[in-house]
Amino acid sequence: MLIEIEGIDGVGKTIQCELLCTWLNSQGISTRAVSEPGGTSFGAGIKKTLASKIPRDRRSEAFAFLACKNQLYVEVITPAIAKEEVVVADRGQGSFLSYNLAKGASYDELISLLGLATCGIKPTLTILLDVSVEVAMHRNWLHDKKSRFDEAGQAFFEKQRSAYLKLAHQTQDWVVIDATGTIEQVGLVIQGHLTKLLPTVRTTK
Repeated sequence: MLIEIEGIDGVGKTIQCELLCTWLNSQGISTRAVSEPGGTSFGAGIKKTLASKIPRDRRSEAFAFLACKNQLYVEVITPAIAKEEVVVADRGQGSFLSYNLAKGASYDELISLLGLATCGIKPTLTILLDVSVEVAMHRNWLHDKKSRFDEAGQAFFEKQRSAYLKLAHQTQDWVVIDATGTIEQVGLVIQGHLTKLLPTVRTTK
């Protein structure tokens, strides 16, 4: 099973992935946490270049993301699923699509390449954490370290958020969660959705 937690930078993906893994483990469910881009030694090297300000063509950047993703699926995600672990991904296929759609790429072109990179594996559930761009940017700028992605600007994040919401409405197995609440409140909502997939677990009261 593959669960992806998505959203523009600043919505709280990383902390919710950590909380979800902790909760699933407490329920006796084995998990594997992954993060994109990167997640492997091969991908970590490419991630450094992607996060840098080195000029690149849009397609070259997309192929670099796909190379990271393919290695992660081959090396980590596919074996974990074969072991019946629940893979919890901090970003994933939705991030690749929304980012490149916001850059002006074609959906049909992207989805074809994505299928190759992910070995045909699709997420069981994609959780889209959604807040306004203003809220997300305020949260994001509280962080000390920022990459070129953090500095993309409000106009780009608006495009990416719109792409995310469109994907969520057009794609099966996506849920949109209002992430303006507290970390604990958002976590409980996520747990509620997981109980529908894993009926043997209970939400925390």
